[in-house]
Amino acid sequence: MELMKSYYEISPFFFTITASASVLYFVMNLSMMLGGNSSEELFDAHHHVSSDASFKFFSTQTLLAFVMGFGWAGLTATVKWHLGMTTAICIGLMFGIMLMGLSAFLLFKIRKLNHTPGPNLYSSLGTKAMVYTTIPGKEEGEGQIQVVVSGKQKIVSAISAEGAIASFVEVEVVGVKDKNTLIVKPVLEKKNDV
Repeated sequence: MELMKSYYEISPFFFTITASASVLYFVMNLSMMLGGNSSEELFDAHHHVSSDASFKFFSTQTLLAFVMGFGWAGLTATVKWHLGMTTAICIGLMFGIMLMGLSAFLLFKIRKLNHTPGPNLYSSLGTKAMVYTTIPGKEEGEGQIQVVVSGKQKIVSAISAEGAIASFVEVEVVGVKDKNTLIVKPVLEKKNDV
């Protein structure tokens, strides 16, 4: 306690910043470990949240990391190294920016671990499916099919490789247009010769 009092007397500016930011950072991380949502974004540049698009440099945690780094480096520079206030502020700014970047990078990597990949439409190539909603003619729009994708039954957007296809007609998946749409053609029924 006496040591903290002496730090406060030598550099009250940096001590106050360091103590406040460190306590807030500790509480935020403790809250996150206990299941709270502490990664509230302050400057959200992306409205759609996905693992690759969720890299945000300015979040509550990264800003707290900056302030904490600024405070600790400035306090060390004034108390231990006996440097002037201008030099201590410059050192604090550099260290704060470095901690902010490290914190943002680590948050990005953690969010990537939580990413659940979507279904792989290529796994349905060559399989049979049932038209769920009518598929218009070639290049006239999309319909929907019921198909097994990555081992699970899904309703997926589809376009026709040929003409229009009515609902409840069996089709074959012949291609993938994009990550959300399959290309299908009707399954031709074999006629029995009499």
